Amino acid sequence: MGQIIPFPGTKLSTEQRKQNAIEETDNLIVDIALDISLGVFNRLDGANIPTVDNIYIQRDLLLIHEAIKSTVSRIYGRKHSLQEYAMENIDPLLSDITFQSDEDFE
Repeated sequence: MGQIIPFPGTKLSTEQRKQNAIEETDNLIVDIALDISLGVFNRLDGANIPTVDNIYIQRDLLLIHEAIKSTVSRIYGRKHSLQEYAMENIDPLLSDITFQSDEDFE
């Protein structure tokens, strides 16, 4: 067998590797949320919504983005400030959306 030649550079400590993994996951969460949010915003763009000059619409759109980021964060086991609010204030029975259980697909 051939010899293994180590790649030059500094070795990261276990703590540095953990921190890098956390940062990578956080960046992934933001990237996924931005991708989904911008898709939603582009879909709304056809309705000629005056987002640039309307601070109220901007805040609504930011709330949508943060809600998406909260959901993606929960999937990755991360905390987000909207998660607690959602658990305390959102009643799934009052929503337009009904979720089916996995048993419904069997």
